[in-house]
Amino acid sequence: ALWHRQSIDRSVRFSQSFATHPESNRVMTKAAEDLFALNEFGQAATVAEELTQRQNVDPELQLTAYTVLGHSQFDTADYLKAEFAYVQALSLMPAEDEKREDMVERLASSIYKQGEIAREGGDLSAAVQHFGRIKAVAPNSEVRPIADYDAAAAMIELQDFKNAAVALQEFRNNYSDHELAADVDTKLAFTYLASDQPEQAAEELVNIARKTDDVVVKEDSIWQAAALFEKAGNWVRTEQTLEFYVESFPTPVEQATEARQRLADLTKKAGNTGRYNHWLDEIIRGDAQAGSQRTDRTRYLAAKASLIRARPSLDAYRGTKLTVPLKASLKVKKKRLEEALAAYGRAADYGVSEVTTAATFSIGEIYSDFGSALMSSDRPSELSAEELEQYDILLEEQAYPFEEKAIEIHEANVRRIADGNYDDWVKASLSRLAQLVPARYNKAERSEKIVAAIH
Repeated sequence: ALWHRQSIDRSVRFSQSFATHPESNRVMTKAAEDLFALNEFGQAATVAEELTQRQNVDPELQLTAYTVLGHSQFDTADYLKAEFAYVQALSLMPAEDEKREDMVERLASSIYKQGEIAREGGDLSAAVQHFGRIKAVAPNSEVRPIADYDAAAAMIELQDFKNAAVALQEFRNNYSDHELAADVDTKLAFTYLASDQPEQAAEELVNIARKTDDVVVKEDSIWQAAALFEKAGNWVRTEQTLEFYVESFPTPVEQATEARQRLADLTKKAGNTGRYNHWLDEIIRGDAQAGSQRTDRTRYLAAKASLIRARPSLDAYRGTKLTVPLKASLKVKKKRLEEALAAYGRAADYGVSEVTTAATFSIGEIYSDFGSALMSSDRPSELSAEELEQYDILLEEQAYPFEEKAIEIHEANVRRIADGNYDDWVKASLSRLAQLVPARYNKAERSEKIVAAIH
């Protein structure tokens, strides 16, 4: 080894002393290669650099010198000079040279290392610049995806969210199968959130939810995405995302019920009655099947939904007129009556105070209306005056129990005052009692008097 080292030194001295000798450049090139092989990178770089500064050197020898120079400077962490050497080497290298690809990788790595040093030194702007240069000088290099990703990450740290988003989108488009691509959706979501772009952030959160196997991440991502779509005013995507949530997480029931309620509110706002009723029914169904997961909140939302869903049966009842022949229309009217009473009864059964009082008021009104409907029904045209009088008496006899039932129901509502419940529906029942039984209720001014009158 000592003899070999001495031989290299003699070769260097020869080439320096006899620079014009025909073999001088070749001897110096061989010495630079030998020094590099011995891992004496500093000396190898000195010898190779001297050769690159000579005039009229054979291009092949120049290529070797620049290659040795680049490798030596790279291995001594002088990446800027290594970059220059690799650029020169590539300019001398034939396009078909099989070593060209490796040289390009070396060039890309020397630039990337400069970016790393700038980043570690806290100069993120310079790091972004270095990482970005690889795209231009070595677009197909293996290090380019990493450089593109690191450039985007540095932009985020610099709060350059607009350019970071562009860089991340480009990375995902170019390298969807790269191991770093799994983190791009998260970074994009953060970038869009930080730059107040809720709709774009929401889309990324949906992407995360569809790809992840982490149940907690999936649930949180969908829920947050729906809120962001709603914030952006994109009602279609809000609805789609909430439906995605309900499909993915039917439990916990309370959270799923909240999602259904939001869907009901959205479809109501959009004027989509069919979908609105669908989600109200889903709220009711979900609460009914909740079992041990049923909560006060699910019961409350189901009660409210049940009250709303009772309205069509009330409308159907009211839309049924009593016409002659009375027997036929009365049969239909009574059927509609029973359906409406059952619907409001189901709403009242939830035991939710504000729903119970509203349902009770409606039940009272249904009974009262039925009595009034009987009295205002069409009369047979063929009846004589005396027969008509008898007919009216019979109708009054049939109507009376319904009027009494109406009074009974409204009084039950008013009794809730004693329990501290004096909401608008109790007030409405009190008002109706003042019309139905004015002698007892029209002059009542205080709830205590009302309760005493009831008892």
